[in-house]
Amino acid sequence: TVLILICFCQLNINILSQWTSVSPPGNDTAFYCVNVVSQNVVYAGKGSHGIIVKSTNGGISWIELNTPASQLVYKIQFINETTGFMAAGTGLYKTNTGGASWLTLKTGSFCDIHFVSESTGYGINADFPAKLYRTTNGTSSWTKISPALTDWVSGSRLGTITTIAIAPTNTNIIYVGTD
Repeated sequence: TVLILICFCQLNINILSQWTSVSPPGNDTAFYCVNVVSQNVVYAGKGSHGIIVKSTNGGISWIELNTPASQLVYKIQFINETTGFMAAGTGLYKTNTGGASWLTLKTGSFCDIHFVSESTGYGINADFPAKLYRTTNGTSSWTKISPALTDWVSGSRLGTITTIAIAPTNTNIIYVGTD
């Protein structure tokens, strides 16, 4: 038993020693979301002012992208190196240019998105109580597909839905998480 424990500890030390800092430059070091598209292309939501940074060399260097979001970027999801989506405190956005330009899909505060394809995606608004929306054309046509989502207790804001995941083998199964 002792031998197994020692081997396990050694494995943990080796794994942890392989971490390398690849933080983008700047004073704001708060990162709320990261999306790794390939070995080289990485996007990250930085700070609370709608800032997204991009690396095309695996995090060695970063560029700041202009976005229409002026508040926190909660989630970034790219389905390839050029087409991606962003949920922010000011709305849902889409890019077909690797983040060089963004199209506003829906205004309002959104805390999470999940796209299963370029055309089909889900978003949760950050209002209270949260509501789940779906698009089937990947653009500005969004339909509310749920009533208010909360396990709300009178006098409390606990239980607001804040995150979403779609089953990869059956897109009719939607998982949501609460705060």
